[in-house]
Amino acid sequence: MQISLEDNLICCGDCYDVFRDGFESNIIDIIYADIPVKRKKGIEYDEYTLEMFEEMKKGGIRHYLSWVELRLEQCHRVLKPGGTMYLHCNPDYVDYLKMKMDDIFNGRDKCRNRIVWSVKKKSGRPREKDIDKKYDVILRYVKIRKPSDKKLITFNKEIIEEYNNKQGIEINGDVWEIDPDKQDKQLYKCYKRRKPRNLVELLILLSTDENDNVVDPMCGNGQTLEIAQSLGRKYIGIDISPILCKDIMERMEKHGNVSYVESINLKPDINELEKLSIRKLEKLKPIAFEHYICDILGAQRSPATRDKGIDGMYPINDPQVAISIKKVEKVGREWVDKFETAMRRKGKTKGVVIAFSFSHGEDGSYEEAIRAKEDGLDIRLIKVCDLIEKDYNLYCFLE
Repeated sequence: MQISLEDNLICCGDCYDVFRDGFESNIIDIIYADIPVKRKKGIEYDEYTLEMFEEMKKGGIRHYLSWVELRLEQCHRVLKPGGTMYLHCNPDYVDYLKMKMDDIFNGRDKCRNRIVWSVKKKSGRPREKDIDKKYDVILRYVKIRKPSDKKLITFNKEIIEEYNNKQGIEINGDVWEIDPDKQDKQLYKCYKRRKPRNLVELLILLSTDENDNVVDPMCGNGQTLEIAQSLGRKYIGIDISPILCKDIMERMEKHGNVSYVESINLKPDINELEKLSIRKLEKLKPIAFEHYICDILGAQRSPATRDKGIDGMYPINDPQVAISIKKVEKVGREWVDKFETAMRRKGKTKGVVIAFSFSHGEDGSYEEAIRAKEDGLDIRLIKVCDLIEKDYNLYCFLE
């Protein structure tokens, strides 16, 4: 599936997979990437982000750089000739990352600037036996494959002078002293805002014109996307965390001038999917399990923020049947009850719940499904083993 750049997009997944499977080459105007190095204290991560950190730290610095390199290569591939990539680096890792970027962009001359963001205000605890670290490094690369590509570079230098007159900003060449913003803990439920708005604004305005597309391949709390939208740029945000994607979409959909925000699920060809056994299904993560069941059934996945108890709609070309998928044993009455509410909200009267098993008894799921039928809702409870026996043919259960 190829992603359209006509709309603002939130993509839930690993940016390597999303770029590789969904993006054509040479289509993006600017990429701003702040690739994490390690877990931050005081932040509660979901299982997908934790799994990413575990994968990153295997084998030490060499493995980390190999992991990063795969994603940076995809960033370079999708970038337009003359396009700009800003790589925000921890100062401890900047030299390693610059060597990788020099190779990927085919030469040290493609690194046009090594911007030092120096924090003016005091922050953090002072280091007793070392000089305090008060800066980050932002590497600015441009994609140049032939001499004529230089004419395609967007660089609005007058923006620097305009921002240099703002309070809390002092720019001296490639050393930028910019005050951090006050943290809005209520707005950013999952991650705190970590970068000053003025810093991100300045980078976007320097290297784009109105209606250009801005991509953040690990968008975290979505701050880059909000700033891009406010500046009249299109945006694409990618993050591996469904929770973060949900939080971002809920905020972005409230902006009146956002015409369309879509959660992208890159679906494989149903004919290429392996029909998994019970044992293999049990090893999948919950989200991966939901996505697999939707894909193998030929159902439409529900976007991350619109789940609300419904994980998919069937069939994909005429979605009439709501689907709830639970990677659990003995699904109880409360799950079915929640599904009923979601169906009514969607205006659907037919639905299926798919799980490994269901509960019986006075407060069991089967009894609740019978009661729901009296209220006009036709809910079928399907065990995974029965679904496999019918070769994943959902229509057999709807006749």
